[in-house]
Amino acid sequence: MKNTQKGFVVPLLIVIALFVIGGGIYLYKTKKVETPVVANTGTQESIPVPIATTPETVVKDVQKTNTSAPVVNQTQTTKTTGTVVDPWTALDKLNIALKNIDIAGYNSVSYNSVPSSMAAQFSKMAPFLYSQSSNLKETDFVNKWQDDKQAIYSTIPKKDDTVDSYGYTQSLVFFIKGQDSLWKVLSVNPQKGWSVSKKGTNKTAAQVEQDLKKMMLDSDKDGITDMDETCGGAQQYNSKCVKTDPNNRDTNGNGLWDGIEAQMKS
Repeated sequence: MKNTQKGFVVPLLIVIALFVIGGGIYLYKTKKVETPVVANTGTQESIPVPIATTPETVVKDVQKTNTSAPVVNQTQTTKTTGTVVDPWTALDKLNIALKNIDIAGYNSVSYNSVPSSMAAQFSKMAPFLYSQSSNLKETDFVNKWQDDKQAIYSTIPKKDDTVDSYGYTQSLVFFIKGQDSLWKVLSVNPQKGWSVSKKGTNKTAAQVEQDLKKMMLDSDKDGITDMDETCGGAQQYNSKCVKTDPNNRDTNGNGLWDGIEAQMKS
């Protein structure tokens, strides 16, 4: 099984793809390959749901309510032109800045700023980042987990099988309040996916489906899967992986959700 992630992250271009619409510049993240519970997997973050199972079934299981998780505000405040009063407004303004290749405008709504010394790189990457994030529609982001410090918006996983694998993809956007108490974009992942190879396994479709569900399960709804929080899957080979509690959004109790902190460190 593979866990693939494409995204942008804050500090733009420190490495060839640092685009995550969120802190600073978009950090373009290539798909990760998460070691699947199934042999020979294809892509990493795709929500694979093989044969005989509908996406709705997987989504229902993965998004089941966790009573231990904090209550999250599912509503948005009214948008005001020119003012970042809700998370999505920050993304709208970020897209405008990318479209206009406006570093100052980008930095005003990005958690991590792009230094003037990277103006040339920003100019080159902005059009690509814009093409990725401008296609995201707020109405598609039906899952909204939010409190007074952070917010995570995500779409319902979409089936995305290929010739070689079973999979699902999902879009996520991470937001965080800046020092000015206004919403900033922390990261944007236009296509996060989970997948399982159709070859190399003798498991039944139902068994593969269960493996895939485990890959995408986020029990405490903190923006990071249970498998990643416990350093399972591909993370078992990551010597720097730090375990967090998959049943506690804020493992260290500092007010920031585990998934938010993971994006801040990426």
